[in-house]
Amino acid sequence: MKQTYFANSIVTIKKELLDELLLGCNNAYPNEFFALLASDSKKAIDAYVVVPLFYQTENSVSYRTDLLPLGFSIAGSIHSHPGASNRPSNADLHSFSKQGSCHFIVGYPYKLENIACYDGYGKRVQISVV
Repeated sequence: MKQTYFANSIVTIKKELLDELLLGCNNAYPNEFFALLASDSKKAIDAYVVVPLFYQTENSVSYRTDLLPLGFSIAGSIHSHPGASNRPSNADLHSFSKQGSCHFIVGYPYKLENIACYDGYGKRVQISVV
């Protein structure tokens, strides 16, 4: 089935999932929250996995890709910044090209209006919440 969650520079994500991810951002504060995103339906991003044994600080997150669940098809990622900025750092831009096609960054405070999404090249794309 063709992946349509990312079409015409618009990424579609389920509201219930986004609410859950924002809660994760709040729970991790002041550290960064990080999760990988997936699409079971291919029409919207509707699943995620918090990578086991990831290392987090106030400024970064790192993880081992060999610990990802088998059969998990990565659509992209989401992570929080402890400050108000939802712009990608140089490290973010480097990681975007390695995993998936859409990457969400949430600036503090962790609310819908503080989310930005970028493609694998760091170009900002629109978000459709369904």
